[in-house]
Amino acid sequence: MRKLISIVCVLCLFAVFPIWAVSGSAEDTGWREAYRNVLDGIIAERDPRFSQEVTQENSYLLYDVDKDGTPELIVKMGTCEADYTGVLYTFREGAAEKVDEFGLGHSSLYSDPDENGVIVYYGHMAYAYGMRIFRENGVLTGEQIFEDDLYSRLLEDENAEYVPVRTFVPGACYLDLYDAASNLPLTHYEEMEQYRAGEFPKPTEEYWPNDYGAFYSDLIQGNGKVFSLSADSYCNNPGQIGFLDLLKKGVAVPWMDGDLQILSTQEADLNGDGKLEYVVDLAETADSYSIVRCYLAEQDGVVYAYLQNYAPRELHIDGNGNLLTVTEYGSSLHRLVFSGEESGLMTLPLSYLAD
Repeated sequence: MRKLISIVCVLCLFAVFPIWAVSGSAEDTGWREAYRNVLDGIIAERDPRFSQEVTQENSYLLYDVDKDGTPELIVKMGTCEADYTGVLYTFREGAAEKVDEFGLGHSSLYSDPDENGVIVYYGHMAYAYGMRIFRENGVLTGEQIFEDDLYSRLLEDENAEYVPVRTFVPGACYLDLYDAASNLPLTHYEEMEQYRAGEFPKPTEEYWPNDYGAFYSDLIQGNGKVFSLSADSYCNNPGQIGFLDLLKKGVAVPWMDGDLQILSTQEADLNGDGKLEYVVDLAETADSYSIVRCYLAEQDGVVYAYLQNYAPRELHIDGNGNLLTVTEYGSSLHRLVFSGEESGLMTLPLSYLAD
């Protein structure tokens, strides 16, 4: 009965709409500008009732839901888990067209590699289910494809956990959301899709001297200038600043009680261009729970400092430049996508981890 109710509740969120037109490949011009205009309009129409204490979230992702070669735009809007809504747009006849809305409370989105659809994964109070949202006969609809009654299993095993989505949908991967003001998914769509498909740049011979790490070390010790900005939605964007000044209270992240200190450093080629980047872990104390991870990347004479908050302490960088993090809750694999003032972290399947 629960499964039937879940399907009905979700399907009530959808309405009939014209069959999506095949709009060509992702290389066609027009869809980026069209989606950027949609996002700019959403930002401009932010509800003035919401104060800084109650923030209205506007974030988005691009995903080829109907697998026609051109991505759809999914915008997440709302103030909390109780009212989050997904708004789906497609690119049709040279313009962005709003398709429909669907609930995103207590939910996240996952890829659906082999099907016409995208997975909406709902999890709350020890019960979870997955819906495939897809087009059928011109109607945006959905079907429940799995459920997970964690509560029942907890009665038998207090250490039981939710079953991963990939168990039910092989190859499914979490789809990261990005701030509505960010252009990263628009400008780097093809690159990010290659990463999602497990296609990474071939490692190249480093053309920097073997002691290039000393370049970053000297920069840090000499309070060299970096252009600092957030790689997630939790850090500040200090801009041009001395590296040691970046460590002062409240500069990198707003809620630190004191200055940050350097815990560790790693050298790695994070984008396959043969040039080393420098990964610096920062925290208030050696045993601080919250880590701020700083990725230093020299580009055209400017050293950019991309900031990630709430970073797990244990980090392994594989031969493809992917970031494996391990916590008591499990492992995850990410990749830093960056170019100048654009940066962001994207989730990858663990199966892509290189030896």
